[in-house]
Amino acid sequence: MTTVPSASSTVLLPPYTPSTPAPSYSYTPREDECLVAQSGRHKPHPDTGTYLKRSGRDTIVLTGQDASAAIPTYRRRGLIAGFLDLAARETITDLALKIRGKVSLHIPDMVPTEFTFLDESIGLWSMSEECSPPSQLPFAYTLPASFKAGSLDRPLPPSYSSPQSSIAYTLQVTITRRRTRKFFGSPKNTVCIPFGYRPRTRPGHSTQSFVAGFLQDVKTMPEEWREHAHRVTGKAKGDVKPLDLQLYIPSSGVFALDESIPFHVQLTGAVSSLQEVYRADVQKGQRLVEVKIVRQTLVTINGMRTAVLQSVIGRADLVSLPPGAGAEDNEVDGSASLDWSGDLRVNGDVEVASFDAGIVRMQDFIVVELGPSANFERVRHSHSIRLVTDAWDT
Repeated sequence: MTTVPSASSTVLLPPYTPSTPAPSYSYTPREDECLVAQSGRHKPHPDTGTYLKRSGRDTIVLTGQDASAAIPTYRRRGLIAGFLDLAARETITDLALKIRGKVSLHIPDMVPTEFTFLDESIGLWSMSEECSPPSQLPFAYTLPASFKAGSLDRPLPPSYSSPQSSIAYTLQVTITRRRTRKFFGSPKNTVCIPFGYRPRTRPGHSTQSFVAGFLQDVKTMPEEWREHAHRVTGKAKGDVKPLDLQLYIPSSGVFALDESIPFHVQLTGAVSSLQEVYRADVQKGQRLVEVKIVRQTLVTINGMRTAVLQSVIGRADLVSLPPGAGAEDNEVDGSASLDWSGDLRVNGDVEVASFDAGIVRMQDFIVVELGPSANFERVRHSHSIRLVTDAWDT
């Protein structure tokens, strides 16, 4: 017969043996340890400079800045910190701080439009708190990572400026004073400081390096390349044989602004059709094939698409590859191919990566174009990519 313990029975636990304390953390491995993996990413040293803005006898000081920068700059959830150096403190009645972010549109044949998406007010000091503020009043404010766009939370967009659209951020300090016999100026001194917002973005994983050339790389690492194929038909169906245009780009589709993007273009079809487009290219002195990076900026205000802007932010120099063995034996009605390889780079003056903040969305595309000829229209195909500010290992 089995005896079932009652609720009041006591079950003895095994004796407790204290664990040895965990070793203290060390960046470098100890003698009995080895380094399994290490990220190449390094943390940049924080800036220690200051930015000063004087207005009359008052001075606004922002800390943690690059001393050589024209304006203050902050990253995602950056801390706007500093202090106010105040004159005539006994006359001050109120001190306030305001952070603003706005989108501006200046498009021909369209009324200039502005939309404020960030408007944060912070009270720093008021006369009810004490007799007078300190001569140096510190302040600190952490930028939010997002803002409200209707019922959705959207990431704060980076600041940028172009002739047709811009996103700008300002720090506004308002110093309110009472009038006295010695002070007859305006009761409010409002100081506006523009600042840059540069959130960092990276790809989700490291990118493959290609060094052997496209034909060798695509054989050894086919999964690292993505093919985009398009049929190119003639103006009059049946009179000219179609061509096939293939663009090969790295399969990740995510690239840093300062990264080189390798690609390969192949035009395949009947020799007669290839001869026609090639002959037209030579006669007109134009490029038969062009590859570039096109940026599309979409601005949506109050749920209405307000503007769609496009600009070329990078072009490639194509290198024509020699034909394969036996190409010279191809008949006019046979098939052959023309091949080009190259590298795309974003223009050096582009500082903003792809982003989608709802009200403004910057999309980037690799565009391949085939020039026109007597029997073929100009062909243009675009393929979406994502540009980020930093490489994976930075």
